[in-house]
Amino acid sequence: MLEVLAYKLVLYVSSFISLFMAIFWISILFLEEGSLEEQKWDKKYAPLVSILIPAHNEEDVIAATLDSALQVDYPKTKREIIVLANACTDRTEEIVKSYKEKGVKLISIKEPGKGYAVNIGLEKLKGEFTVILDADSIATPNLLEVLLPKFNDPNVGGVKTSIKVWKPENFLEKLQWFEYMAVGLTHKLMSVLDILYLTPGVFSIYRTDALRKVGGFDENILTEDIEIAVRLLHNGYKIKSSLEAMPFTKVPKTIEGYHGQRLRWARGFFATMLKHKEMFFKKEFGLLGLFMLPVSFAMPILIILSMLIVFYTISTFVFRAVVNILLTGRIFHGAILPLVDFSVIFWTSVLVIFSIYVLYKSVKLFREKASYPLAGLMFFIAYPGVKSFYWFLGAMYEIFGVKKVWRGNVRW
Repeated sequence: MLEVLAYKLVLYVSSFISLFMAIFWISILFLEEGSLEEQKWDKKYAPLVSILIPAHNEEDVIAATLDSALQVDYPKTKREIIVLANACTDRTEEIVKSYKEKGVKLISIKEPGKGYAVNIGLEKLKGEFTVILDADSIATPNLLEVLLPKFNDPNVGGVKTSIKVWKPENFLEKLQWFEYMAVGLTHKLMSVLDILYLTPGVFSIYRTDALRKVGGFDENILTEDIEIAVRLLHNGYKIKSSLEAMPFTKVPKTIEGYHGQRLRWARGFFATMLKHKEMFFKKEFGLLGLFMLPVSFAMPILIILSMLIVFYTISTFVFRAVVNILLTGRIFHGAILPLVDFSVIFWTSVLVIFSIYVLYKSVKLFREKASYPLAGLMFFIAYPGVKSFYWFLGAMYEIFGVKKVWRGNVRW
């Protein structure tokens, strides 16, 4: 039947591409594992670094973030910390003012918008390099000494860190603990190949003149941290990643918080890719344009199609089986078996094994201990489906032009 053929075709294509990508990344890991080592920082070279902390109503966490920023191992005379208090209505500004004697500067901004706030900071800062540090994140002392050597290459415009989840407590946080580690290793491998296209806001550092040359951050897009990275790449810069620099971030604890974050990420991803679609299949952008960006854009679309076709096919067969039972008293022969394809099951099993290996390497490189077995099991079994749902929802929101609204200092 036609739906069975469509169902199997999508499964075959999805399995092939997923397996190809898994083999590709594991091959790069084997071939380039020596390249994962970090360069050493020459402490004789200490350029002025400006740390921008955009904050909206962060009274519960801003003190811990400021304490961690002040403890970064870097000459105090070569560092400035600026909090961009963005439309705050709580005690955030009051708390920041108490750090004035420690050298922390406050810029009060009335209009909401993280991109808008960061651009104001970009106009006022003095540093040769600009750090963006989220107000709910914890910096570690080695960050600058690990990241600055990446800029020995004059073509590097931005460097991202790998990110750890801060003290996961509930099940949702533990799922994200696994996710952040797996993503961290993948991003490092992308960095080795110069195909990395994002700089998360948790802690990323940029050449200040590069940010200014490309016009600063997009104030209207949902994921300004992805868009600025792609725009830097579009203008000939490189984006690098580090596995030694690992700040902590506090991930959403509730379903509501997770939903808002992931929907925003998915919408922002599609908007960024469409904004820079002229980079696709262009040889002047190297492997990034010929391979990484098109594949990154195509994979969520393929996942969405897979979800729709699988849902339709299974629903159709279940409906026919139920009708047949009601009419004849016996199940519709072949209602389920056509949906079972043992070759796909085999290759999916191989993919899971590869994924477990990558996660094992990630845990090792992140210097963590294997923990949370139930969350780890669900990370492989159910979590891909959750992420697929948000790819689908984000795409639908963008296609139908669902209005973006302000929540805090961020558009959703």
